[in-house]
Parts: sequence; structure tokens; C-alpha cells
Amino acid sequence: MLSDIELKIIDAWRFDAMMPSRAAAIRALIRKGLETSGMDMSAIINAADEIGEIPRSDHIGIVDMNKA
Repeated sequence: MLSDIELKIIDAWRFDAMMPSRAAAIRALIRKGLETSGMDMSAIINAADEIGEIPRSDHIGIVDMNKA
């Protein structure tokens, strides 16, 4: 759960960064935070992508990529 002010801050960052959704912005901010802490996210993401483990919104019916 996020406070109203946290959501406003995230939304402001989202619009400045031209993120397509609040969820995408939150994922990007989490990734940035993990990278700042020293975690090599690119290696983890590439490995997960190679085995098809990265969930995408079109995998769970939120976005139909055939209509986008």
C-alpha cells in the first residue's frame, strides 16, 4: 500500500519518464533501486527472458498485443 503522496510522486516521475502505466513506473523504480544497491539486474533479466520467465501484461490478459 502506498500513501496518496507516494502515488503522486510516482505519477509525476511516470509522466516525466513517459512510462505507459503506473505499474511500469513502479517496476522501473524498483529495478533502478536494485541496480543502485549493486544488483546486476540486466544479467538476471536476460537469463529470465531466455527461459521465458519474465511475465508481461499480455501474458495475463491486460494488454492484447495483437490489437496494440
